[in-house]
Amino acid sequence: MLEVENINYSIPTRFDPATDTVVDENSLNIPIDFEAEQQAADKIVAEEVAAAVLTWQFKDELTADEHSRLTLLNKLLSQQLRGKTVSVGQIKQALTEDEYADYERSLSVPVTLSEIKYADGVPDVLKRYNVKLRDADFQYNKYEKMNGLRGTGKAKYTTDSLRRTNQRAEHLYESALEYLQEQIDVATRERRQDELLRWLDRDVVFGTDGNLSIDADGMPRVKGSHSPHAQDAGLPKLSVRLKREQRVLENLMRAAVACAYVPEPAEVAKVPIKLKRIDVSKLHSERD
Repeated sequence: MLEVENINYSIPTRFDPATDTVVDENSLNIPIDFEAEQQAADKIVAEEVAAAVLTWQFKDELTADEHSRLTLLNKLLSQQLRGKTVSVGQIKQALTEDEYADYERSLSVPVTLSEIKYADGVPDVLKRYNVKLRDADFQYNKYEKMNGLRGTGKAKYTTDSLRRTNQRAEHLYESALEYLQEQIDVATRERRQDELLRWLDRDVVFGTDGNLSIDADGMPRVKGSHSPHAQDAGLPKLSVRLKREQRVLENLMRAAVACAYVPEPAEVAKVPIKLKRIDVSKLHSERD
């Protein structure tokens, strides 16, 4: 289940061996092993679950119905773990009405913060920004290709034609950036700027003292972009199929545990009784 969750909801980051490093025991900078770090985090969770399992107690005896149901639950769990889809009919057969209702509700409940942030998809205004940015990138790539062919002697482009092509790219980048600034300004006035900013690959600061420029590297990219100029454009997979797979495993496992183990008693928090302190000086001696 952890593996499915990692695949579906973790946000891939672009690895930079120059900056993504840690200092080892020899005081040397070595690349971060992100996969090993994720495995270590998963191991901690698995060990916590394994420790909790030790406190569970098997039922002394199962009824015929419980044995039959547990057999079905184990069969479906094995089927899902082998990558074979468990049908709705099979889930309904294995779960009680309340358990199936919980399963259906779980399909609409967000699993992680990344699902809350990105599940609704790219805002329409950023889709239009992407179109403008794509046009500018096309013109810039055209300029780069022309310049490269000229440099190797494979084509004889004039300096003026190269300049015009580059200026055209800069104009398109400038137009795209102005559009983006207008949309963020509108969103800011309406107090919903985070709906746009969360989708950009970098912090955005406009103006002469900002961090943006009208060129391929200086333009903000929308997350999900495959552009080599994107700084941090990773997005979670957010597959409906994988979410269902995770929820099926969770709910079948929960039902199997409830079927095979004695329910653990709910812990009731003990509230200390506060005794009211009596001021003896106010007691009437005649009433003592």
